[in-house]
Amino acid sequence: MFNSLLPEVICHACGSTIKKGEIFCKTCGRSRGINEFFQFKKFELIGISIGVIIVICLCFAVSIPVVFRLFTPTQQVAQTTPPLMFNTPVISPTNTPYIVVLQLTDTPVSVYTPRPMSTSTPSGTDFSSYSCPDKSSVKLRVGMRAIVQNYDVNVRSSPDVPQVWNANIVVMLRGDDKLTVIGGPQCAFEGTWWEVNTDNGYTGWVREFQPNKILLKQLN
Repeated sequence: MFNSLLPEVICHACGSTIKKGEIFCKTCGRSRGINEFFQFKKFELIGISIGVIIVICLCFAVSIPVVFRLFTPTQQVAQTTPPLMFNTPVISPTNTPYIVVLQLTDTPVSVYTPRPMSTSTPSGTDFSSYSCPDKSSVKLRVGMRAIVQNYDVNVRSSPDVPQVWNANIVVMLRGDDKLTVIGGPQCAFEGTWWEVNTDNGYTGWVREFQPNKILLKQLN
């Protein structure tokens, strides 16, 4: 039944082909969408559904006491609050003199000297001996800063896309997110992968290119 209702289409998010009868793209995990819009991943659809349920529950919870008050007679009870009394202290001058004694000692005072922060140098594979089908197009190197292009990019725990495509995803980056290349390159799935550290604190592996698409661009 789904084969007749869901024809083969092109995914607007990554450009891959969504086969006949399938709802989600096997490459990026997004749904078919409507005219390039409303393409959601499975966990996003679940989050939207949970959010709608929470809003409905909150509206129901707020409406219960309102309805209860409308049908409950109220009685006004006059309450008198006794005035607050404060005792004001009275300060009287005295003729007793005060003597301040300063005592000097020979004890040396220790001065804290901050230690310089240690920095680690990223290490990676010698690029001259590196081999991959897209090597001629690779622009990044270890230690460089990069920015995510206008696509959703998955940071994975290893340079690999498993059979369950989202099994090793650490975080999904959006366009204009920045990161630092700390390792690599490694060639997998006929493409170059880099180990990166994102500005929001995540570490994993990202592919620099996809077919006919640049995912990471070097920052000037």
